[in-house]
Amino acid sequence: MIKRERKKKMVRPKSTKFLSLFKFLAD
Repeated sequence: MIKRERKKKMVRPKSTKFLSLFKFLAD
């Protein structure tokens, strides 16, 4: 549960960075 909450909080302020990382991994 802590991991999920942490991810949500991280995705909120760093949505652009998170998306970039996701795209990089998906690529």
